[in-house]
Amino acid sequence: MGRYRKSVEESSFEYQFYKALGFPPACSDGGMSLVIRITLGDVDLLDGFYMSLPADAESLSIEDAIRRYILCEKDEDRIRVKHKLSVDPNPDLLDIYDELLFLHEQAETGEVTLSYHINNGDSDIQPTDPVSLHQRVCATDARLSPSGASASCLHHYKLLDLVLEVHDNCDPFSGMTGEQKDAVLKDFRCIFILYLMDRFGYQPGLQDTRLKTQDLRPKTQDSPESRVLSLESRVLDLSPPKYLSNLLEYMTSGDVQLANCIEGEYFITPRGYELLNSIIDEAEFYIDNYDIFGDVYVKGASEVRFNTGYGGNLIVPVFIREGIDPYRALFIAALYLGNLDHLASELTILFSEEPFRELFSLIAYYPKGKIGPELLDRIILEGRLNVERQRLREARLGHIQSIERRISVIGDQ
Repeated sequence: MGRYRKSVEESSFEYQFYKALGFPPACSDGGMSLVIRITLGDVDLLDGFYMSLPADAESLSIEDAIRRYILCEKDEDRIRVKHKLSVDPNPDLLDIYDELLFLHEQAETGEVTLSYHINNGDSDIQPTDPVSLHQRVCATDARLSPSGASASCLHHYKLLDLVLEVHDNCDPFSGMTGEQKDAVLKDFRCIFILYLMDRFGYQPGLQDTRLKTQDLRPKTQDSPESRVLSLESRVLDLSPPKYLSNLLEYMTSGDVQLANCIEGEYFITPRGYELLNSIIDEAEFYIDNYDIFGDVYVKGASEVRFNTGYGGNLIVPVFIREGIDPYRALFIAALYLGNLDHLASELTILFSEEPFRELFSLIAYYPKGKIGPELLDRIILEGRLNVERQRLREARLGHIQSIERRISVIGDQ
């Protein structure tokens, strides 16, 4: 059995209430109705959307049936659906329908991704599956005779019982567990602190050193010196904050040893410098080989062009296709280019998720599923050829300039 097993017990008050709301809706022509019900995740069945579909929806794919008869491409068709729902016994159906429309608009723009499941059936089904593959015949006693009904009086209908899971693409960490995210951000923060120490001479223990060398002779409470000391002490009480102290403790621990602390002053270890040097090489590799995929114009399956000024950013899907961690690659490149230098003056932001969410927004919004693996492989191949041609042009230009310099020297002699 699949992931979702929602039900409404026939003997319950909820079951009678559901019937009173008009579920299942009857077919307009009196035949066996085909009903679609859509609930989100763990939302109760009573709070889901439902409506009857024409019989020919059976032969359509699930996504085509939803698009044609629920979402509707034309405004007048959508208005017709709303009018039908407005006279339904369930007063909430119209509001639920508006929420469903908005949800699919978000899916179209890439803000969310939808995964499809069958209630009391298969999980992770393809929206391209035919409706007939996942519908089932159900029975309800809605048409029982007043005398107390027999089984032959049961009303049968076909039900496509969908459950949609909504995955927020605006959260670049949505594919990680909390532990994975914490581990990734800790590594990036360590690298950034090392970068500040190396490039800007940042000294995490400077404030502590100032406090230890402070003149601690007693002073009168109202003297200017005491007021200055009082103000400075309040600031120093917050520096280094606990989150920075914990990170520094981790960086200087025996297993990590990226930095050493000697009498309150921090120094980068050989291992720390080795990491920084490897990051430079790594960043240059990403920039030299993958920057070209930041502007890719694709027309159908026949035309691929680079650096047009109006192409799409395919760096993330290319990274993923190449087996490169997009989080690390984007962070390393941004660090190398100085795009994170502004955090040096506001380290508290470094210990929030804000700068990382902004940096990794490309991961949240990359065009999932819009470019198939075969086309993506072709884009990667053509991009590499473009990079190689550019390198050859630069090498040739450098060779020509070297010849010109030698000729110039000879001419001056």
